Amino acid sequence: MLRLGYHRPRIGSRRRWLPIAMLLAASGVLTSAAEQRLAIALLDEATVAVFTQAGERVASVRTGAGPRYLLVRGNTLFVANRGVGDEPGSTLTQIDLDKLEPRRTVKVCDACAPRAMAFDGAGHLWFTGQAHRAVYRADAPAYDEPAGSVLVAWGWPTEVARIGDTPLIVVGLRGSPLVSVIDTLEMRASRVDVFPSPELVVARPGSDEIWLGSMQHARVARLNRGASTATLDQQVFELDSPLGDLAFTPDGRWLLLTAVESREMLAVNPKDGSIAARAQLSAPPARVAISGDGLTAAVSLPELSELVLVRLDEASGRAPGLSLGGSLAIEGSIGDLLWVP
Repeated sequence: MLRLGYHRPRIGSRRRWLPIAMLLAASGVLTSAAEQRLAIALLDEATVAVFTQAGERVASVRTGAGPRYLLVRGNTLFVANRGVGDEPGSTLTQIDLDKLEPRRTVKVCDACAPRAMAFDGAGHLWFTGQAHRAVYRADAPAYDEPAGSVLVAWGWPTEVARIGDTPLIVVGLRGSPLVSVIDTLEMRASRVDVFPSPELVVARPGSDEIWLGSMQHARVARLNRGASTATLDQQVFELDSPLGDLAFTPDGRWLLLTAVESREMLAVNPKDGSIAARAQLSAPPARVAISGDGLTAAVSLPELSELVLVRLDEASGRAPGLSLGGSLAIEGSIGDLLWVP
């Protein structure tokens, strides 16, 4: 793949909390991204910690065991609690973002290990039950028990994303060279061959594209909706490193990848899969979350127990520059990151 605009900025590791506003200022970002709050799912604490732009921890909201995935709808933050060690999760938590208080935590299955979530066009919440090799549907307004499920027995389901405005959702699978495509109207699953262990799944905003990544193999793939689930077109791109995570900017113009072995963040042009920019990190990266204005990414570095902020800087629509603004010390394991209103 074509590689453009190589960047290797410096970053100093700091073992203390720094105000998020200071880090954004160091990155040259003091826009609407700074007005957002950063939610961090802490696996060991069974909480979601919420921080303001000034770095103040304004809330520590209790969840079920092992919060692993965060999703916002309206003023509600949904948390999928997968469990940790011998303590099963199998619950979903709803957090009121206005009050920063839990509305409820409900058991939604018997040791199914919820891993990720997505909403369909009818407002149904779909979540992967990793231990059961199934995807469950919970209905509004309570979302307190499954209204149905679809088996995806070709592998262990991980992440899930909806294809544009269609009734189709794509489910990533670990331990399989396939992804599953579920017709949410017919409650029926089909499969598409891609590459081994396509665990990471993300939808490109404003399109019918789904992008897949592997945490074990150095590959990403783009799926385009065809006339049916059986005619999903795909294109596979080779990388230099397995991935920790992937996420799109809100406008869909750039796909950000965290590359584990090369210790980098990559900005990829989704039109052709070319790498437009790189930022060297001080340790293998994992989860990534992009702010609402698309200018700031938060990246977790598990080995250092740190969180890094990265600025995306575009000039007249050309390739973005990536620059690092600082780091935050994080105690405990991070399950997921999300910028919230």
